[in-house]
Amino acid sequence: SQGLLSAFKEWYRIKKFLLHTESGSVDGEETERLMKEIQDIIGNYERKDIYNMDETGLYWKRAPNFTLATEQPEG
Repeated sequence: SQGLLSAFKEWYRIKKFLLHTESGSVDGEETERLMKEIQDIIGNYERKDIYNMDETGLYWKRAPNFTLATEQPEG
């Protein structure tokens, strides 16, 4: 039950911590090169056959943005 879980987390001092991302670690030149490569590949397909990844709900593989721990994780 929710009460048992809350009591367990309180007893062992387990808290929810936000994980930080590394937004500044993207290589801009490599990204541009890969985008050009993708555009060259999809140029061989009709527009109706190209799947728009920007508007998908496929977040089931996405890493979580928080964790449960007794101390703030590094990084």
